[in-house]
Amino acid sequence: MVEFIGLLKIKVIKGTNLAVRDMRSSDPYVLLTLGQQKVQTQVVQSNLNPMWNEELMLSVPQWYGALKLGYFSRAKNLASPLISDYDEEEDLCDEMIYPFAGIDDGKGSRKFDDPEEEIVNRKSHN
Repeated sequence: MVEFIGLLKIKVIKGTNLAVRDMRSSDPYVLLTLGQQKVQTQVVQSNLNPMWNEELMLSVPQWYGALKLGYFSRAKNLASPLISDYDEEEDLCDEMIYPFAGIDDGKGSRKFDDPEEEIVNRKSHN
């Protein structure tokens, strides 16, 4: 049985100038994975600059790995936005992995005032 040591709350605010994945647009969403848990934002239809403003929660297991943040574009032929109804590998546009090293021990919270400064410069694998 998995023992949880806390909750991780992440606010997904927006995407900016996302890549076109369909004919002229994209149906983007964000998927967070921590261990076996997955939570996702709503799919924003036909939008390259989506606004989510959603708070997602994950339980933090005692033995956790890195948090994966994936940006996806839902395939047009799928009628349902449910996690079980898509193929992550086909829909994945970009992915970032955040190790927990250096994150607060639960006595406070870590806030990124300027998230762009916190992201390491890297080339997209797409």
